[in-house]
Amino acid sequence: PPRPELDPESEAPQLVKMYYSVCKEASGSAAIERPDPGIQTIAILDFKNRLVGDDVAKYTPLENGFADLMIAQLNGLVNLKVVERERIAWILQEIGLENDPGKFDQNTAVRVGKQLGVNAVLFGSYIGFPGKMKLSTRLVKVETGEILATEVVSGDVEDFDELTSKLSVLIAKKI
Repeated sequence: PPRPELDPESEAPQLVKMYYSVCKEASGSAAIERPDPGIQTIAILDFKNRLVGDDVAKYTPLENGFADLMIAQLNGLVNLKVVERERIAWILQEIGLENDPGKFDQNTAVRVGKQLGVNAVLFGSYIGFPGKMKLSTRLVKVETGEILATEVVSGDVEDFDELTSKLSVLIAKKI
């Protein structure tokens, strides 16, 4: 049978003591493991422009654009709370990363996620050569820093909206 959830504040002390002693006897530890609630809230950070050639400056504004598209598309695909970009920008400003999205790595994503109070952080980059683009993303669990999912899609630079759609669907399936 499922393990009952006891609230030590409202239950009789004798019952709580007995509950913990039975748990300790069964598992060898008094620690009660709670089931992982899964991803309930997510923050989507700006993507890093890693294009090569003449397209670098032309597609730099997409650093914000890809994140905006992912927010809009994931919000409709999964039953998650998605953190608003203005709140993310405020946190990034507070920790001094607002002007350098290139500093994002897994540890930075976890740090930002903890300050935002989210379960997971999605960040990524777009790379490629003139005319071609590859979008890659990582979904990181904030509590442990574990990479939950990585996805990559590729295509023509002009098809960035379609690429973002494909990437959103792949990430939604993983979530």
